[in-house]
Amino acid sequence: MGFKAETEPPFSAKFLLSVVELSQRPVPRWREVAIGGRSNVGKSSLINALCAQGGLARVSKTPGRTRALNYFSVPKEQFYLVDLPGYGYAKAAKSEQTAWRAVVDRYFFDSRELVAVFALVDAQVGPTALDREFIEWLVDRQTPFRIVLTKSDKAKQSELASTIRALTELIPTDLQIVKTSADKLIGIETLRREIRETIS
Repeated sequence: MGFKAETEPPFSAKFLLSVVELSQRPVPRWREVAIGGRSNVGKSSLINALCAQGGLARVSKTPGRTRALNYFSVPKEQFYLVDLPGYGYAKAAKSEQTAWRAVVDRYFFDSRELVAVFALVDAQVGPTALDREFIEWLVDRQTPFRIVLTKSDKAKQSELASTIRALTELIPTDLQIVKTSADKLIGIETLRREIRETIS
């Protein structure tokens, strides 16, 4: 994937480590921005686009590759991008799904450095039952979050409208929704700017 120069510069990031226990979290304790969503929604592709590094986060056509909290350090701006395990991967064993969820639950409850969650929703598919559960859980916990629509370039206008309407009904606030495409770099600069505003 090729990346062009943009006015909102990419994050200069590198993969740091995968965490399955919170005791393994990195030091120093920088601010953390989490990227969450269902399996195969495009989390890795989005991280690669944000950082303009095609091979930074491992992209796979097989859902459920992310099975831990994957930390990417951004030293210049002193924060971490945290790639959360994708939820809803039906082929994973029940015990494994439970283990993933336990790690994520503990992370949300225990991480004082977490400043925002960017919740990814497939623009073509719209919010699934699991997406709704995740978003409602964030609302209940009063966790700061943004909605990011992925693959928006592949969605028809009717699909986009239906997805946005469903999200607006789910979250009756002035929540802004960012439409993105990792392939065509749609909305990537906007998302970089929002992340920078979040950590400032």
